[in-house]
Amino acid sequence: MKRKAQQSNRSFMLGTLVLGILVIGIVALFTALAYNLSTQKEHQQAQALNEKAKHYFHLKEGFYPSGCDVYLNDILLYSGRTEKDTTLAADNVGKEDVIIIVDHATDKMKIVEIPQKGDTFLFIQDSEGIRLTE
Repeated sequence: MKRKAQQSNRSFMLGTLVLGILVIGIVALFTALAYNLSTQKEHQQAQALNEKAKHYFHLKEGFYPSGCDVYLNDILLYSGRTEKDTTLAADNVGKEDVIIIVDHATDKMKIVEIPQKGDTFLFIQDSEGIRLTE
Protein backbone atom coordinates (compact mmCIF):
# COMPACT_ATOMS: atom_id res chain seq x y z
CA MET A 1 0.00 0.00 0.00
CA LYS A 2 1.32 3.40 -1.00
CA ARG A 3 1.06 6.33 1.34
CA LYS A 4 -0.14 9.72 0.19
CA ALA A 5 2.05 12.70 0.99
CA GLN A 6 0.40 14.96 3.48
CA GLN A 7 -0.58 18.43 2.22
CA SER A 8 -0.91 19.98 5.69
CA ASN A 9 2.76 21.00 5.83
CA ARG A 10 2.51 22.93 2.54
CA SER A 11 -0.65 24.82 3.57
CA PHE A 12 0.93 25.70 6.93
CA MET A 13 3.98 27.15 5.16
CA LEU A 14 1.84 29.22 2.76
CA GLY A 15 -0.27 30.55 5.63
CA THR A 16 2.83 31.54 7.56
CA LEU A 17 4.27 33.30 4.48
CA VAL A 18 1.08 35.31 3.92
CA LEU A 19 0.92 36.28 7.61
CA GLY A 20 4.57 37.36 7.59
CA ILE A 21 4.05 39.54 4.49
CA LEU A 22 0.99 41.17 6.12
CA VAL A 23 2.92 41.92 9.34
CA ILE A 24 5.84 43.45 7.44
CA GLY A 25 3.43 45.55 5.34
CA ILE A 26 1.57 46.86 8.40
CA VAL A 27 4.83 47.73 10.19
CA ALA A 28 6.10 49.57 7.10
CA LEU A 29 2.79 51.47 6.78
CA PHE A 30 2.78 52.63 10.41
CA THR A 31 6.45 53.61 10.22
CA ALA A 32 5.82 55.72 7.13
CA LEU A 33 2.79 57.40 8.71
CA ALA A 34 4.64 58.12 11.97
CA TYR A 35 7.63 59.61 10.12
CA ASN A 36 5.39 61.82 7.96
CA LEU A 37 3.46 63.13 10.97
CA SER A 38 6.63 63.89 12.94
CA THR A 39 8.17 65.88 10.06
CA GLN A 40 4.95 67.87 9.63
CA LYS A 41 4.95 68.74 13.36
CA GLU A 42 8.59 69.83 13.21
CA HIS A 43 7.84 72.01 10.19
CA GLN A 44 4.88 73.67 11.94
CA GLN A 45 6.97 74.29 15.08
CA ALA A 46 9.77 75.84 13.01
CA GLN A 47 7.27 78.15 11.28
CA ALA A 48 5.82 79.21 14.64
CA LEU A 49 9.30 80.04 15.95
CA ASN A 50 10.13 82.05 12.83
CA GLU A 51 6.94 84.10 13.16
CA LYS A 52 7.81 84.90 16.78
CA ALA A 53 11.37 85.91 15.90
CA LYS A 54 10.37 88.36 13.17
CA HIS A 55 11.02 92.04 13.90
CA TYR A 56 9.33 94.88 12.04
CA PHE A 57 10.76 98.38 11.75
CA HIS A 58 8.38 101.17 10.71
CA LEU A 59 9.88 104.46 9.50
CA LYS A 60 7.00 106.92 9.76
CA GLU A 61 7.47 110.68 9.81
CA GLY A 62 10.45 112.78 8.81
CA PHE A 63 12.36 110.25 6.72
CA TYR A 64 10.43 110.81 3.47
CA PRO A 65 12.30 113.31 1.30
CA SER A 66 15.91 112.53 2.19
CA GLY A 67 15.93 108.84 3.04
CA CYS A 68 18.06 106.85 5.44
CA ASP A 69 20.28 103.83 5.97
CA VAL A 70 19.10 101.05 8.27
CA TYR A 71 21.62 98.56 9.66
CA LEU A 72 21.13 95.45 11.75
CA ASN A 73 24.49 95.25 13.55
CA ASP A 74 26.84 95.63 10.57
CA ILE A 75 24.44 94.34 7.91
CA LEU A 76 22.74 96.91 5.69
CA LEU A 77 18.98 96.25 5.62
CA TYR A 78 17.90 99.31 3.66
CA SER A 79 19.52 102.26 1.96
CA GLY A 80 17.91 105.00 -0.08
CA ARG A 81 14.86 107.20 -0.19
CA THR A 82 11.97 106.08 1.91
CA GLU A 83 8.28 106.26 1.20
CA LYS A 84 5.98 108.05 3.63
CA ASP A 85 5.41 104.76 5.45
CA THR A 86 8.28 102.27 5.06
CA THR A 87 8.25 98.91 6.81
CA LEU A 88 11.28 96.62 7.08
CA ALA A 89 11.40 93.08 8.49
CA ALA A 90 14.28 91.06 9.91
CA ASP A 91 14.46 87.39 10.87
CA ASN A 92 16.68 85.49 13.29
CA VAL A 93 17.64 88.42 15.45
CA GLY A 94 20.16 87.48 18.14
CA LYS A 95 20.20 88.25 21.84
CA GLU A 96 22.38 91.37 21.78
CA ASP A 97 21.64 92.81 18.34
CA VAL A 98 21.13 96.51 17.63
CA ILE A 99 19.36 98.47 14.91
CA ILE A 100 21.15 101.56 13.60
CA ILE A 101 19.33 104.24 11.61
CA VAL A 102 21.33 106.98 9.90
CA ASP A 103 19.53 109.95 8.32
CA HIS A 104 20.96 111.05 4.95
CA ALA A 105 20.18 114.76 5.35
CA THR A 106 21.52 115.38 8.85
CA ASP A 107 23.79 112.36 9.37
CA LYS A 108 22.16 111.86 12.77
CA MET A 109 22.17 108.32 14.08
CA LYS A 110 19.88 106.34 16.40
CA ILE A 111 20.99 103.04 17.97
CA VAL A 112 18.39 100.75 19.60
CA GLU A 113 18.96 97.35 21.24
CA ILE A 114 16.51 94.72 20.03
CA PRO A 115 14.88 92.24 22.42
CA GLN A 116 14.97 88.52 21.52
CA LYS A 117 11.23 88.05 20.97
CA GLY A 118 9.46 89.42 17.92
CA ASP A 119 8.48 93.04 18.20
CA THR A 120 7.45 96.10 16.20
CA PHE A 121 9.42 99.33 16.39
CA LEU A 122 8.18 102.73 15.21
CA PHE A 123 10.75 105.40 14.39
CA ILE A 124 9.95 109.09 13.88
CA GLN A 125 12.32 111.87 12.88
CA ASP A 126 11.71 115.43 14.03
CA SER A 127 13.76 118.49 15.00
CA GLU A 128 15.26 116.65 17.98
CA GLY A 129 16.53 113.81 15.78
CA ILE A 130 15.48 110.22 15.32
CA ARG A 131 13.45 108.78 18.15
CA LEU A 132 11.77 105.51 18.96
CA THR A 133 8.11 105.63 19.98
CA GLU A 134 6.35 102.88 21.90
